[in-house]
Amino acid sequence: MNGPRNASATWTPPSLDQSNGVILYYTVVLTDLTFGTPQLSFNSSYTGINLTQLHEYTRYSVEVSAATIAGLGPFSSPQELMTLADGMLKKFYLCTIE
Repeated sequence: MNGPRNASATWTPPSLDQSNGVILYYTVVLTDLTFGTPQLSFNSSYTGINLTQLHEYTRYSVEVSAATIAGLGPFSSPQELMTLADGMLKKFYLCTIE
């Protein structure tokens, strides 16, 4: 899914002793740092996402949080990325959720 204006991100779920229960889904937030507004926010049951339709020469941050029956956990530290002229990005490892 990598190519012009696309990127992939993956993360490792928290260990069972740190997750406060069975993980039901992850919430992922992609923020356009140029304007500081969420570009994309969604829930996923997978430990990876494909980011599509990104703008060229734009800085983004990506954060992820795990949710259990107890609620949404803390978000990961933001990871920054920047698209190039053609929007091309590599795959990147987002974080280990703690």
